[in-house]
Amino acid sequence: MPNRPNAPTDPAQGQGQARQNGGTVAGAAQHVQEQGEGLADRAREGLDQAKEQALHGYRQAERIVARNPGQAVLIGFGVGFGVGVLMTLALSGKEETWYERNVPKGLRDGIDDLPDRAQSAVDYARSKAEGIHLGDLTDRLRHAAEGLAKHLPESLRR
Repeated sequence: MPNRPNAPTDPAQGQGQARQNGGTVAGAAQHVQEQGEGLADRAREGLDQAKEQALHGYRQAERIVARNPGQAVLIGFGVGFGVGVLMTLALSGKEETWYERNVPKGLRDGIDDLPDRAQSAVDYARSKAEGIHLGDLTDRLRHAAEGLAKHLPESLRR
């Protein structure tokens, strides 16, 4: 038999040590079982309390709905609508549009800049128009009309 350190050499001493260790293990198992049963009891009590509170809340909501059916329907509709919008936003990803798929990026950039370009053109035209006096413009138009009238037949002139 090989030599093991701390191993009992007497068989009777080994059986006593096994009983002692077995007693410790059995005691620990008993303690764990008692603790587990205590935890299970507390969990059952908590579950029973939660059931009672839920039932109380359900009955209270039932009474409120019975007293105010119109408001209850509107609130239900609003909540359902809100949840539906939130679910739609959460579940729908950013989808590429037809415009984004089929129009080249350079052209899209040009089209997207059109409002800014149009505003710039309007601003430019306004700045140029501020330099023209109304009297000059009416004189120019009158002379242009007279110049055109010279080229018309006599029957069309005034």
